[in-house]
Amino acid sequence: LRFEWKVALGDQVLTLKERDYVRRARVLGSSDRTIMARHILPGVLPLVLANAVLYISISVLAETTLAFLGLGDPQNFSWGQMLNSAYDSGAMTQAKWAYFIPPGVCVTLLAMAFSLVGYALEEIVNPTQRERA
Repeated sequence: LRFEWKVALGDQVLTLKERDYVRRARVLGSSDRTIMARHILPGVLPLVLANAVLYISISVLAETTLAFLGLGDPQNFSWGQMLNSAYDSGAMTQAKWAYFIPPGVCVTLLAMAFSLVGYALEEIVNPTQRERA
């Protein structure tokens, strides 16, 4: 997944680098920094934001899974440890919903919140999705 993201980002940068407006800016004497800030960065920013949000959600779910399996940091209390404690005490088989539903819902809501924020940021920064006034 990481390699694919770097390839997609690199392809996008190379595609933007060869666009006519970037060539015109270079011919008119714009510096590399100006071309990056005004032409290339706005084109790749949606891709970077979308992947950052994806990786944040994956990281939260991975930490929760590792903590549930007992492979997390025992010094830090986490939702995965809460789920592990509920599982070990038999809360799921004894229908003690209050022990495992709240941490499960919180993990789900956090991952969904990062996804929704990512979609909102993509709409804001993606020039192709902006409405023309």
